[in-house]
Amino acid sequence: YNKLDEAASLELLAAIKGKSMVSFGMARCNLRIKGAKVVAKMVTVMTSMTSLVLGFNELCDKGVASICEAVQGNPATKLASLDIPKNSIGPRGANSAAAMLAVITSLTQ
Repeated sequence: YNKLDEAASLELLAAIKGKSMVSFGMARCNLRIKGAKVVAKMVTVMTSMTSLVLGFNELCDKGVASICEAVQGNPATKLASLDIPKNSIGPRGANSAAAMLAVITSLTQ
């Protein structure tokens, strides 16, 4: 398990800004809404990313919605796997994920 607080996780996210990545994982990194917004910005420009693992954080509805809306708004996305379990997701987050799944055909997991 990671022992990062949200500030350290945000520093990591800043360090990879502008990099081209196929797989990105920050499970159990204490990411919250602020971190989700940074990840959302990343997925709009990282079109080569196929896997995003963010489980066991505290993204909540607002954070998950930010990420799903960013993926949905990126017509060039190649994202095939989005792993977001254990993030205190409620109806709003679930609805955002469902809307994204309805239009992003590359997502298979």
